[in-house]
Amino acid sequence: MTVVNKIFPVIGTIFIFIALTGCGSSDPGTTGYKNDNITILIDLSDRIAPKDHPQQIEKDLDAVLEIVKAFKQRIVNKGTFNANDKIKVMFYPQMKDSRIMEIAERLTINLEHLEPREKKIIFKNIDSLYASNLKELYRIAASQNPYSGSDIYNFFKDRVEDDCLLKDSSYLNTLVILSDGYLFWKYGQMKNGNRFSYIGPDAQQVKMFRRNPNWEAAFDKNDYGFIPVKNNFSDLSVLLLEVNPVAAYPEDYDIMKKYWGKWFEEMNVRKYKIVKSDLPVTTRAIVQKYFKEL
Repeated sequence: MTVVNKIFPVIGTIFIFIALTGCGSSDPGTTGYKNDNITILIDLSDRIAPKDHPQQIEKDLDAVLEIVKAFKQRIVNKGTFNANDKIKVMFYPQMKDSRIMEIAERLTINLEHLEPREKKIIFKNIDSLYASNLKELYRIAASQNPYSGSDIYNFFKDRVEDDCLLKDSSYLNTLVILSDGYLFWKYGQMKNGNRFSYIGPDAQQVKMFRRNPNWEAAFDKNDYGFIPVKNNFSDLSVLLLEVNPVAAYPEDYDIMKKYWGKWFEEMNVRKYKIVKSDLPVTTRAIVQKYFKEL
């Protein structure tokens, strides 16, 4: 079954076919452009609780729709509707609510092997497809009690290679993570010396660096960080959005950047950027710049 058959019952059956701007070759060797393989990993923990974080859902929605906009622009820049680009939304671990998993299926777009007519339909309607389905997804996720949480550490350890990497030189692999930056999973808290699989606002390996003007030197000297995963992600770019330290400890942003940045470098990530939660207009500009520079 093609992705069109999966995702377009929500859109309807009547479409006006329009060509994309420009109709050149999609061969990366002749155009200088590559196809995109974009994975959006969303942390659906209590960071999206409307009572505690009333603006977070709207910020997430705005950020994801900006990623979709960048995805479309990169297709237009190729001057072709024969693109083989891919984009999808994921959660880890897998959600137990079948409604959320069905929505994730509808948000899985794969232009490879589709007819030009089908690609034009998807290109024209992807914005409304993502907007309507994401709103429903967050509505369901925000009503959970308790929240499902997110195991980002083990996602990198066990799933990134299979779920986010295409071993094909015609693709650029990009992982976008929406998370508050506190890496925590209640069922997996490991420690090995000064290396950890988690950090949180109450974790000692975060609290010890607060109010310490020389904390970075201590961090480096004593080799603090996340436990390395034995993977080489030199074919992967990572954009971490919506990092949001607790209000009482704004310095946690720098501490989280140190943990995450060291981890990405030890995994040989090709390119990465860690972005603090801000006004949507600011995040939009960062997203657009990031994808233009891939």
